[in-house]
Parts: sequence; structure tokens; C-alpha cells
Amino acid sequence: MKGGEYKMSEKIHTREFCISDYPAYQRCGLGKRLLDACLNGLRKAGIKRVIIMVADDNQRGTRFWERVGWEKIPGAVPMGIDL
Repeated sequence: MKGGEYKMSEKIHTREFCISDYPAYQRCGLGKRLLDACLNGLRKAGIKRVIIMVADDNQRGTRFWERVGWEKIPGAVPMGIDL
């Protein structure tokens, strides 16, 4: 194998993280640690700013992100296009 490559064991099954998984991570304290690990990885990669989108009617989600240090971006308008 080339440097940096690895072979995943056939006994390990992976799937996309679902929002329904989050309460279990949160209960055992992994939610914040998982977020921290992701952000630290991005910092090490040299990424300076990360932007997320939270639905405007998701007050609980907005409070969570603010509590862990994220800020609203005044004057920003989220935009997108379906391809």
C-alpha cells in the first residue's frame, strides 16, 4: 500500500452518520468530543473558517451551536441551487 493508505477490516461495517445517532453520542459525552475532533482535524489541515447552515426555525440547534462557540453571520444570506 502507498503511504497514508490503509485497508479497512472486512469485519467493520460503516454507514453515514444519521441525526438519530446523535442522542447516543451526546449521552455518553461523545457529541462534543466528536465535534472537537472534527474541528481539530480541519485546523490541522489549515482550514481557517467553517460555515454551517441551521434552519431558521431550529431554535434548539441554533442554541447548541452558539453554546459551543459558533456565531451568526450578520448580513449573510444562505443561497443554494438544486442540480
